[in-house]
Parts: sequence; structure tokens; C-alpha cells
Amino acid sequence: MKNTRIIHICNDYSKQALYKALFSSLSRKNVNQEVYVPVRSEKEIGKYHDPNFNVIQSHILKPIDRIMFRCKITKIQNDFLKNIKNFSSNDIIHAHFLYSDGAVALNLKRIFNTKYIVAVRNTDLNYFLKFRPDLYFLMISILKEAEKVIFLNHGYMNRLINILSDKNRMLLSSKSLVIPNGIDDDWLDNNFETKKNFSNKLRLLYVGDFTKNKNVPMLVQAYTKLQNMGIDASLTIAGGGGDAHNEVIKILDNKSDSIKYLGRINRDELKNLYGCSDILIVPSRHETFGMVFIEALSQGCKVIFKEGEAITGLIDDTSIAHGLKKISVTEIVQSIIRLSKNEKSSRAKCINAAKEFSLSKLSKKYIELYEEIF
Repeated sequence: MKNTRIIHICNDYSKQALYKALFSSLSRKNVNQEVYVPVRSEKEIGKYHDPNFNVIQSHILKPIDRIMFRCKITKIQNDFLKNIKNFSSNDIIHAHFLYSDGAVALNLKRIFNTKYIVAVRNTDLNYFLKFRPDLYFLMISILKEAEKVIFLNHGYMNRLINILSDKNRMLLSSKSLVIPNGIDDDWLDNNFETKKNFSNKLRLLYVGDFTKNKNVPMLVQAYTKLQNMGIDASLTIAGGGGDAHNEVIKILDNKSDSIKYLGRINRDELKNLYGCSDILIVPSRHETFGMVFIEALSQGCKVIFKEGEAITGLIDDTSIAHGLKKISVTEIVQSIIRLSKNEKSSRAKCINAAKEFSLSKLSKKYIELYEEIF
């Protein structure tokens, strides 16, 4: 692949560290790559800089672009061509979102005959597909002309494939594959089995923001129900921010005697917190993947998530990773009780499951994919 350049179009790069982690892993394997990022704020420029690959963060987007989708795509396309030097059909585009990035990749293919792959994420299915039916046929075109379509979990792949016509379903099935997000290898570099701090108390954990999608108040209700049932448990919550932040903080203030709230914490603190917890519960209605689940597993902590979302289909062992059939207090309580009954040796199972998500392994999959396309 010495003569091939991978150009990432990734509109969310400045908001999520996971993209930098992936691109850094690819760079360590000598992949020639550039990253193009259209941003909405000057504050995003310079974020997640890496000396091993070129990142172009261009402040060209405005609030109105959320509505004027096709104008936004034209704007991004023109800026892309201005900033990406010597762009040609020898390059491969990796579009990290189906609609916003994939539409640009589609236009560039039609002009330059450049091959591209495209990923499908939460925003694509739960916003664009749901609220922008006017873009449906554009979506179909993006999928048809992509070399490969990447899904982060099996639930999202099945969900998209099942809404298509028979002809399009067969086409998409033939070129779809699941490649989840990965974690840095240092998460897996531990002697966790010998240093785990065991406790007779069931230690529950939530990590994330406080958006309505995350259902933190419902988790608190489930925890209260566990207490009323006489189950000896603790609940620790780390994170904050989002459209339900004030509501959640008010609830936590009233529960300060029984729930430990840490706010936002750094990576080392988070790693230690996972290691001292038994079950991570993040009952999001929508979750493309969720790095917290793999991070928790890497430290021996079991996980609960919404079935069809997050890491659905990626871990077969339901004794360490359980999907909620629906988001309700009763379902959360029953799932916690179910996982709590599993033997302590399941912590080793968690760590082994997490090893399959190491960035070094997943970056190899992408390199094989790029080579196949080239």
C-alpha cells in the first residue's frame, strides 16, 4: 500500500478520541493517511493533534447547515478539494458516517472515480434515517457505490439491511462487515486477575454523560428498588453534561447518602473505577458502540446495555455481557440480579473478551480491507 493514501472524512473527529486512537494505530503500521474534518467551532481546531498523520480541521460549518444538508455537502466537498493536495483515483476514502461523510465520498467518486468505504453509526440510523426521509435515495446511492459498508455492531447491520428492498438487501449483505471500535492495548496490559479488589457488596457503576438517551434517572430507580429488595449494593456514577444534566444532578443530590457521584474523572481514575466495580450499566436507548463497555470488560467488570445497540452480537457470553430487551426499571433490576449470580471467575472471562477489541488487532482488519479494495 506504499502508493495508496487513505483519506479519512470524519466530521466527529474533534469530539471523540477513539478516532485518533484508531488512526494512530494505523500510522504505527505505516499506513499513509490524512484526516479531513469539517468543524462547527474554532475550539475544535487543533484537538487530537498527532505528529504521525496530517489532520485538516476546517471551520466551515454553521448552524444552518444542519438543515441545508445538500448545501452542506457541496460546501464540504469544495473545501476538501481545496485542502487535500493531489487528490486522485489512487486514493481511498474512508467515510466515517453514512450520510454526512458518505455523501461527500459519493460525489468525489463520481468526479474522480475514487473508491470509498463508509461506516454506519448511531446518528445515521436514529436521526437521518428517521427524520430525513427526503435523503433516503441518497443513502441508497451511497451504499450502492461504496466498496464496503462497515457496521460497529450486528444489531445496526441487521436493522439497516432489513428495511431495504430484496435487491438492495442482497447487495448490501454481500459487502457489509462488522468492525467494532477498539481500545488501546494499555487497557489490556494488566495483571488484573491477581490484584482485583473483591467485595461481598454488589458494586454497580454508570459512566457517561447525562443525556435523556442514557436514562440515568431510571437506573437510579432500579438501584433504589434493589435496596428495597434487601440486596446489598452500591452505585457509583461518573460523568455529566448533556440535556438531562440538571435533572440528574437534582436526583443525585437527594440520594447523596446512598449514591456516590464523582463527576468527570481522568483515564487512570476511570481504569481503577472499572477495576473496583462488578457491573457497568448504561441503559441507553441508542448506542452505536460505546467504548465504556469494552473498557469495563478489560478491567474485569461485567456490562449491561440495550439489546440491538452497543456491543450486541460482539460478545456471545451472556454471563458477562447482557442486553436489556427493553428499557425499564424491572428489566434493569432483573438483569443486574442475573449477572450478580455469576461466579467471580467470570472476571477472567471479561478480560479475555476485551482482548478481541485491541486496536492492534482491529487496525490489521482495516489494513486488510484497504489492501483488498486497492
